[in-house]
Amino acid sequence: MRIELECLSVSWIQLPLSYSSIDELYKTYEDHSKAIDNLRYRDIFRLNEIFHQQINQHCGNTYLEEMINNMSDKGLLAR
Repeated sequence: MRIELECLSVSWIQLPLSYSSIDELYKTYEDHSKAIDNLRYRDIFRLNEIFHQQINQHCGNTYLEEMINNMSDKGLLAR
């Protein structure tokens, strides 16, 4: 369900994104890559969640964003 909601969210993003939004996403991507290189597993997980949240913030639908966050939280309980 989360995958479907996230795909919907991405399809609603109005492009092009602002330079500041792109910079924010790129910074998270760089931090995530460094965490992978250094085998910092908690940071890998946390930065991946942050990256997805940053993307979903651009869908323009706070209800959808909230649903995705709820699904993410429920997934954490299962892990």
